[in-house]
Amino acid sequence: MLQLAADGKTVRGARDADGLQLHLLGVYQVDPGVMLAQREMRHKPHEPCTSPLPWT
Repeated sequence: MLQLAADGKTVRGARDADGLQLHLLGVYQVDPGVMLAQREMRHKPHEPCTSPLPWT
């Protein structure tokens, strides 16, 4: 059974070109413990994530 986990982080001290804090959203495959994708988010998303993940 494929298990995925999504997690968001705010990177302290990092700012984008507009001076806003950097937010990262990642998708992790639980077994074998691999980060599958990570994307910078323009705005911090609300939890829990109920919409499809933005991997386009």
